[in-house]
Amino acid sequence: MNIKKLMPLLVIFIILLGLVYVKRSTQEQPTLEAQADLQALVADVDASAIRKLELFASANAEEIVTLEKDGDHWLVKSHFEAPVKSETIDTYLENLVAMQGEFRATAETDEQLAEYGLKDDQAFRVQGYKSGAEQPIIDLLVGEAPDQRTVFVREASDKTVYVESTNPRRDAGLMGDDLSEAPTADKWLDKDALTLDKDAITKVAVTTPDKAMSFEKRTKEAAPVEPVEGDDAAPAAPPEPEVEWAMVVGGADKAHKDVALQNMLNKLKTLTAEDVVDPGTLAEWGLETPGFKSVVTLGEGEEVIVEGGRPDTSGDGYIRIASND
Repeated sequence: MNIKKLMPLLVIFIILLGLVYVKRSTQEQPTLEAQADLQALVADVDASAIRKLELFASANAEEIVTLEKDGDHWLVKSHFEAPVKSETIDTYLENLVAMQGEFRATAETDEQLAEYGLKDDQAFRVQGYKSGAEQPIIDLLVGEAPDQRTVFVREASDKTVYVESTNPRRDAGLMGDDLSEAPTADKWLDKDALTLDKDAITKVAVTTPDKAMSFEKRTKEAAPVEPVEGDDAAPAAPPEPEVEWAMVVGGADKAHKDVALQNMLNKLKTLTAEDVVDPGTLAEWGLETPGFKSVVTLGEGEEVIVEGGRPDTSGDGYIRIASND
């Protein structure tokens, strides 16, 4: 068969290939989730609907971390109702409701669940509640992590085992492999006790067991402006006022080291705690009659009062922001 006779067949073949390509390209391609057959582990729950979280290791079910939303703010109800860092809880809830697991196995017995660390009395448990609800709308068990990127999970009402990349146990601050380790409040605490604009501070008064000091920010007396010669010369603009700190109480000659003062202001503008302790036992922290006190005055006259105690001079110090409501 010569080339002239083959040409029509070749043209038809090319047209058929083009039609097949067009058909395939116009068909909807399955998503990566569909290809992996991912299953939503939290069905139809919006993060904003969750008003309470309970986190615990099933082997230590009495040691529960309870987080609850009060108005617009989350509190660690199980730890003196301390404030929760908003970014931490928001990220945790968003990741929680978005969890989608890849099927791993259907366990028929507790022994099979134990292979994944997912027995009822073995796994880490996350329960989420709507406001006032007695039954959780989220109830997940988190088991062993086969590697750094995945973890075994299941719904409490189901024995189907899934593999997930989001690890609610690790995200709650538990980095070890011991599933019986109980969670703590540390991950959730907002430890920023005080944040001030240093430039807005106009006065600071400090009282310690052995002395009292007070400093004020004052405007320096402006240097006289030299007259400009010439009838048509524009008058010189007055210089920007300069400020300086003056000691008004505490020094014999009212002199002070500005470096030391600036160091003190830097410490006062941002106070970050290590933990929150029981506010109902002030005497234990040296705060019933505090030996240390700082009164910081801001530009509009607002006063921020910080009280401090150190009952053991070789141990921790304790503070409270006494001016807070």
